[in-house]
Amino acid sequence: MDRREALKRLALLTGGALSMSTIAGVLGGCRAGSAPGYRPQTLSSDQHELVATIAELIIPETDTPGACGRGAGSSSTGC
Repeated sequence: MDRREALKRLALLTGGALSMSTIAGVLGGCRAGSAPGYRPQTLSSDQHELVATIAELIIPETDTPGACGRGAGSSSTGC
């Protein structure tokens, strides 16, 4: 193994070791589902309704559930 190959492998191993703690921290905060009544605080009510409407236009209901049928909107937006 020459020096360039050794440096490439060292960089790959170091980068992997450093990024694994970050990835573990991010994934540790992820949870399946959400609490009842959860409402994103980054969007206003009107913006949330717009996103749900656009999602339903992109993924309409056919023989399978559309975006609203899969939970893209909430009951308060009419989805």
